[in-house]
Amino acid sequence: MSELLLELFSEEIPARMQVKAANQMLDNLKKAIEDLSISYDNAEFFVTPRRIALIIEGLPKFLPERIIERKGPKIDAKPEAIEGFLRSVGMKIEELSIIDNFYYAKKLEAVKPIGEILKQIIETMLTSFTWPKSMRSAQSKVKWIRPLRNILCIFDKNILPIEFSNLKANNISYGHRFMANASLNISSISDYKNKMEKNFVILSHLERQENIQKQIEKITKSLNLTPVVEQDLLNEVTGLVEYPNVLLGRIDQEFLELPKEVLITAMKVHQRYFYLEEKTGSLAPYFLTVANVDFKNNEQIIAGNEKVLRARLSDAKFFYKKDLKTPSSEGLARLTKMTFHHKLGNMFDKVNRIIALAEFVGNGLFDNNLIKKAALLCKIDLVSEMVGEFPELQGIMGKYYALHTKQEPEVALAIAEHYRPIDANDIGDTSLLGAIISIADKLDTIVGLWLAGEKPSSSKDPFALRRSALGIIKLINHHSLNLSLSELIERATRNYDSKVNIDEILVFFNDRLKYYLKGEDYRHDLIMASLNTNSDNIYQAISNLNELQEFVSLKEAEGFILAIKRILNILSESKSSLGLEINKDLFIPIEQDLFNKIFKTKATIQDMKGLVNIINQFFDEVMVNDPDPNIRQNRLNLLFNIAVLSKEIADFSLIEI
Repeated sequence: MSELLLELFSEEIPARMQVKAANQMLDNLKKAIEDLSISYDNAEFFVTPRRIALIIEGLPKFLPERIIERKGPKIDAKPEAIEGFLRSVGMKIEELSIIDNFYYAKKLEAVKPIGEILKQIIETMLTSFTWPKSMRSAQSKVKWIRPLRNILCIFDKNILPIEFSNLKANNISYGHRFMANASLNISSISDYKNKMEKNFVILSHLERQENIQKQIEKITKSLNLTPVVEQDLLNEVTGLVEYPNVLLGRIDQEFLELPKEVLITAMKVHQRYFYLEEKTGSLAPYFLTVANVDFKNNEQIIAGNEKVLRARLSDAKFFYKKDLKTPSSEGLARLTKMTFHHKLGNMFDKVNRIIALAEFVGNGLFDNNLIKKAALLCKIDLVSEMVGEFPELQGIMGKYYALHTKQEPEVALAIAEHYRPIDANDIGDTSLLGAIISIADKLDTIVGLWLAGEKPSSSKDPFALRRSALGIIKLINHHSLNLSLSELIERATRNYDSKVNIDEILVFFNDRLKYYLKGEDYRHDLIMASLNTNSDNIYQAISNLNELQEFVSLKEAEGFILAIKRILNILSESKSSLGLEINKDLFIPIEQDLFNKIFKTKATIQDMKGLVNIINQFFDEVMVNDPDPNIRQNRLNLLFNIAVLSKEIADFSLIEI
C-alpha cells in the first residue's frame, strides 16, 4: 500500500482560518478519492501558521480495470441530444445499452496508476478551493490566502509533480522560521513528522494547544494564581505559533488603578495575552504571552512584551484621567456632532428617542427618574477618549464615568449592560433597568433603520437588525416582560415623521422568535403550532409554548389533540360559510351541553382539555352533516366556536402525535 503527503507552505495564514481550511481541503480530497471508489486506511490534516499538510495512508498503487457506466438521454430524445452524447463518449448508437428508456454508455476503463489520478484530483482541488479572503502575489496569477512559497507532494515515496500557482511540487519542506529555517528533504510521512519535530515545528494544532495549556498550568501553579483561558483566545494563539513558549510578564503597579476591563482588553484583545486572577478574583499584576520561539534567555522577549503593554496602558491611563475631567454636559454636546445615520440624525437625537421609548417600556416596572438618567447617559462614553482608543469598552466605560459623577449604582450598571445581549451565548441576564434601556435602544434602531430603507434582506443585514431583534426577545424572555410588540413599535414610530409598517416588523420578529426557539429545547412542530400567527406578546407566546410542550408529554394529550384535529378536518372539508352564530332552538340535549361547556371554557390548555369527553360524546350521538341544511350549518358553527377557541392556544393541526 502507498501513502500521499501534500504540504502547502506559505506566509502566515490568519489563525481563525487555519483549521477550517485544512479540514475542508481534506474533505474535498477524500470525497474526490471516494467518488472513484479508491480505498484508503487513514486520512488526516495538520496545520500551523505557515503550512497545511494533508496525509492519506493505505492507498493502492493502481486503480484496477473497471466498467464505467454513463447515463445518456431518453431514447425518444431529439437527435441532436443523442448525437452529442455519442460524441462525448466516443461510441456508436448500436454500442449503447437501453435501460428504462434511457441510453447508457458502458466502457471498459484500463488499469490506471493512482499517482496520475491523484495528480489530477489535487490540482483540481487546489484550483477550486476558495478562501473567505484572498490575495494575489506578484509572482502568481492565482489568488490564495497568503503567498504560497512551496508545495511538497510525495506519493509512494516519489515526487508527485503537481502544478499550482507558479509552483511545481517537490520533496522539500522547511523547519521553524526562526529556530531551524533550513530546507529539508522529505522521503515519507514518517520522515516528515520526525524532521518537523526535530526542527521545532509541532504539526498538530491540538498538540500545540495542549502544550500551551500545560505550560500555563505549570507557571500559574507556582504563583498560586488562576489563569483565565478563554477558548477563542487559546485557539487564536495556537494558530500563531509553531513552537509555543509561554512566558510570564509583569504589569506595572501604577496601571492597576485603571478599571479591570481596560487592562483585560489591552491584554486579551490587543496583545493576545492571557490575564491572571488572584484567588479572591481580583486582577493579578501579571500576564502570559505565547512566543513562537524558545531561546535559552527569554528575558529580552518578556521585556519587549512588557514594553508594548506599558505603552498601551500609559495611553489608556492618560485617556481615562482626561475623560474623568470631562463634564457630562460636554459629553452630551459632543453627541450632537456624532452621526447615528444620515437619514436619522445624530447620536443625541437617538438618546432623546431612547429616553421616550424607555419610559414607555419601563412604565410601572421601574423608577422613571432612574430610567431617564440611564437613557440620557447610555451613549455618552462614545465620545470619550478611552472608547476612541478601546471601542470594545463602550458601555463599560460609561458605567465608570457614571459612578465617578455619583450616579446611582443601578444607573451605572444599566449603562454597562444596555448593549447586551452581545452574542449568541449571551442569554440576556441583565438587570431590569439594563434590559429596559437595551430594549428601547435596539427597538429604536430597528424601527429607524426600517424607515431609512435599511431593513435586512435574505443575504444582507449590514446593521445587524436580526441580532438586535434576537436580543430584545432574549431580554423579554429572561425578565418575563408582558409587553405588546405592536404597541412598542407604534410608540417608537412617534419619534419619527414617517409611519412604519407594524405588521411587517411583527413578521420579522416572529421569524427571529422561531429561530431563537429552535435553538432551545422545544419540538419543531410545537414551535410552528404555537407561532402559526405573528406573536404580538413574546413572553405570552413562550409561556404558551412551555405549557404546550409540558402538556403533550401527558397521557391525556393524545385524546385532546385527536379531538381538535377531527374538528379541524371536518371544518376544512366543509363548503359552508362558517361563523360563530348559534341557533339554540335547533339543539338536541348533547349540543346544548357542549354549547354550555364551550362558553365556560377559557383559551387555555388546562381549561380546554376538559372538553374532550363531551366532544367525543357529541360525535357519538350526532351526525354533523345532517340532511337539514340549517341543522348542519348550526352544528358546523358549534364546532367552529371550539376551533376558534383552540386557535388562541395553537394550531393543533400541526402537532405530531
